[in-house]
Amino acid sequence: MANSANATYTTSGPAFTNQVVALGGRDATEIAYHGYFGFTGDGSTATVTVNWIDGTQTPFFTQANPPVAVAPALVICGQLNTAASTAIFVENVNSITSTGATLTLSGSAPAVAIKIPFIIFPYAS
Repeated sequence: MANSANATYTTSGPAFTNQVVALGGRDATEIAYHGYFGFTGDGSTATVTVNWIDGTQTPFFTQANPPVAVAPALVICGQLNTAASTAIFVENVNSITSTGATLTLSGSAPAVAIKIPFIIFPYAS
């Protein structure tokens, strides 16, 4: 069984392909999104497939005509937030694409509700 999660943004996050999100800052390189990936672990796998929106939408793009979907430049994850007593943490964020990524955990995700906080920097500086 596989663990999978959609992102929940705590600020004005993207909701569909090529959505322009109005945030502060001098330019697009200052934009960062934060929130959490919520899922119920399966107790046997140490990976989580995360989706920026739903696994098909592409929220990060270069401004062109037409816009071109891009993968985020950097994704930072925090400690697993769960009621279960665990020392499991996110070891690696890999396979970063324009629609999602794969998180590799230090052990199997416990079979409970889990939230993993994140910060996404969509643009390289």
